[in-house]
Amino acid sequence: MKIQSSDPRIARLETLPGELLYRPETGDYLGLSRLSPVIRYLDVPRPVLPLPRPRILRILVAIANPRGFEPLDLEKERHLIEKAWASQSCELVMLEKASAHALRRAMTEKRCHVLHFMGHGGFDAEEGVGQIYFETPEGRPEPVSGQALATKLKRFPFFATGLLERP
Repeated sequence: MKIQSSDPRIARLETLPGELLYRPETGDYLGLSRLSPVIRYLDVPRPVLPLPRPRILRILVAIANPRGFEPLDLEKERHLIEKAWASQSCELVMLEKASAHALRRAMTEKRCHVLHFMGHGGFDAEEGVGQIYFETPEGRPEPVSGQALATKLKRFPFFATGLLERP
């Protein structure tokens, strides 16, 4: 199903979290079934060109586990990522206790091709937007909306357009 925001009768549906679509007669959340996955994407009016894979793929792994949330086993996830990429031509750049400012600094210092976020996410019902939680230097949650993160990444062409340099 595709929601067309040009239709005012259903435009509000775009603001609702599709992950919460629920079938009352069966008690099932639709997004939990492999037969009805929930996929969010933006229609982009320009063609997406295939990007060449760099000789060494550089992945920036932003790790955040702020206080006030259920602790995540980020050490295990980190180990699994390192194991999964060990035999590849890949460099993992780990950003511990990632704040939005530290993410910006890391992206400025080293050109990365992929951003992998390890942490908590949520939905701000008041604003109607999804967000992820970075971590302040004091360990507090730092919510960043999807739109704010996209704006932050847009300023770095190696994420947005795949500008790939040879190391």
